[in-house]
Amino acid sequence: MVARLGDEAGEVRLAEVFASLSLATDLGNGFPLEKALRNSLLSTRLARALGMGGSLVHDTYFVAMLRYIGCTALDYEMGRRGSRRCPWA
Repeated sequence: MVARLGDEAGEVRLAEVFASLSLATDLGNGFPLEKALRNSLLSTRLARALGMGGSLVHDTYFVAMLRYIGCTALDYEMGRRGSRRCPWA
């Protein structure tokens, strides 16, 4: 199953939208570009290596991408920087 946005001629895959947004969040959080993309790629490869089916691999990609939404995803990184809260809070 491929989630798509838009009409027939200008369809954009939802995964492409998430990938684009991940670049902006990487930049905004001070991470190297494509950190979220790398994590998603590693997660989907691990899911395939474990023999998971297509829909679980699909879900794994989106869960890995959604990890970066919200402050809780950055707890480890913020702790290493000595910060106790989100930089935008």
